[in-house]
Amino acid sequence: MDAWRAFDREVARWRLGEVTDDDLAHAAGVALADGADAPGLVELAIGKGSWEVSAALRRLLAGRGVDLPDEPEAIRLLVVDVAERLEVGTIEPGPALHALWALAWRAIQLPIADDLLPFYLFQEDLDEARGTPAALRDETLAAARELLARWPDRRPGAAG
Repeated sequence: MDAWRAFDREVARWRLGEVTDDDLAHAAGVALADGADAPGLVELAIGKGSWEVSAALRRLLAGRGVDLPDEPEAIRLLVVDVAERLEVGTIEPGPALHALWALAWRAIQLPIADDLLPFYLFQEDLDEARGTPAALRDETLAAARELLARWPDRRPGAAG
C-alpha cells in the first residue's frame, strides 16, 4: 500500500462526516511516517481546529493536484478501496460486503446508486440467509471486480 492510500481513504471518510478533524490530522501523521511527502502535510498533521484542518487539507490536496471529493466521489473512492482490498484478500468478504452495503445505502439518492445495487441486494440475501456464504462471497467478489473495471482508481499516481 502506498503512503497515500490510507490517507486518501480517511479524506473520503472525513468528507462524509465519518471521522473527526483529529482523526484526519492523525492520518496525515501516519502518511508522513509511511513516507508521504507533500507541501502542507505537516501543517495538516498539527492542525488545531476545524477551520485550520479544512484549510490545510485544501492546500495539501491542491498541492497534489486533486480536489476535495464531493459526496459521490468520496463514496466512489471508498467503494473502490474496499473492492480492491477484497480482491487482494486484505479484507474478509463479510466485512467487505457490509461496508459496500453501507456505502450503497448512503448513495441511494445519488447518480452512482445503480452501480452499487448488487451490494445492497447481496446484503439482503445474507441477512435473510438466502444462498450460501461461499456463493455470496463469490458473487460479491465478482461484482467488485466488475465495478473496478468500470470505475478506475483516479487517485494521483494510481495505476487505474
